[in-house]
Amino acid sequence: MNIKTYITKAALCAFLIPVSVLAQEAGNAPAAEPSEIDRYEDCMTQASSKPAEALNKALVWKEQEGGAPARHCEAVSLFNLAEYGEAAARFELIAADIRVGRGMPQVNGKKYAADKVMFASMLSQAAQAWLLAGELDKAHNAASQALSVVDKGSDVHIEVLLDRAQISAADEDFGLAMEDIEAALVFDPDNLTALLFKAAAQRAIGRFLEAKKAVDLAYTIDAGNPSVLLERANIAYMLGDKKSAHTDLLTIIRDYPDSHAAPSARINLERMALQELR
Repeated sequence: MNIKTYITKAALCAFLIPVSVLAQEAGNAPAAEPSEIDRYEDCMTQASSKPAEALNKALVWKEQEGGAPARHCEAVSLFNLAEYGEAAARFELIAADIRVGRGMPQVNGKKYAADKVMFASMLSQAAQAWLLAGELDKAHNAASQALSVVDKGSDVHIEVLLDRAQISAADEDFGLAMEDIEAALVFDPDNLTALLFKAAAQRAIGRFLEAKKAVDLAYTIDAGNPSVLLERANIAYMLGDKKSAHTDLLTIIRDYPDSHAAPSARINLERMALQELR
């Protein structure tokens, strides 16, 4: 699982000096230094590929008053080093600080705070990290706080709903998970992730026909998605349709051998083969 980084080059300008706001309030105030934007992007890229090296860079940058961008790179690096609890705590601290402008740029003595999307996105990253740290209550609280500030129906709102559904499912509260999944589908009925979550949640509580409806809709949206094929195979097997399950699992292995679904497909095929020998 890779941490979602909503803070792109455009959003980073809110950390470094928001150009459009400066143009309105500070006349000819300078825009963010390109080198700082590049530094953040380079650090974040390395945080995924070489997190230990990125962490060292981020710590040096922090000492040079790198502010929120440096701290964010530090947190993402820790996440990718599987230091989930440490990363989660840092994401939450960053969110609290940028909401009030701490660590953000000042122009003409005025602090610029993060907007609600950036604030919620940082909390969403905290929720993901708490989830992987096994701190489900903290994960749920972070996601709920993010949902309390974003506009309903926005992209971030839908994504955080699904994050919270995943947290509830990890706690085996599939009823609560379904509430967030259905809420997401109200705003985006064809959301593939939401449909897959719905299928998996319904399967987990034994509602196989409802699970089949959800995964069939997902299949009409993206028939070539290996995760859809894997869930469809799981549901088909539970419904006693071993032939269809076998076909989908073989398709994953043949056509998508490097996908995240492929290892599970191989395991499931092996289990099916063993059961047939008994």
